[in-house]
Amino acid sequence: METIVCPFVRNVFDSAVKGKFSFLDGMVLPHQCDSIDRTNDVWSYNLNLPYWHFLNLPHVTDNPSVEFTKELYRVFIGTLENLTGKKITDEMIAKQWQHITRTGAS
Repeated sequence: METIVCPFVRNVFDSAVKGKFSFLDGMVLPHQCDSIDRTNDVWSYNLNLPYWHFLNLPHVTDNPSVEFTKELYRVFIGTLENLTGKKITDEMIAKQWQHITRTGAS
């Protein structure tokens, strides 16, 4: 990976290509910083995981961005449903969210 990419991203990527994350069945890469955004295809190609999703989240909270984010989550949920073969309902998400906020666990 090019040296213009931040050291954190380079080191995590290096660990990944050396097999230190071989337990992963997939990866969700968020829209986070230029180093992550610009290297999404490099990660996807080199790790060759069965599941890959780039979650492009906006950084503003105006109404159009909120609607855009809702659609992005619908697409993301759809890819997870295709991966698992299970329907993900709003109730399931709400129940898990309550569990996380109550216990701090995932």
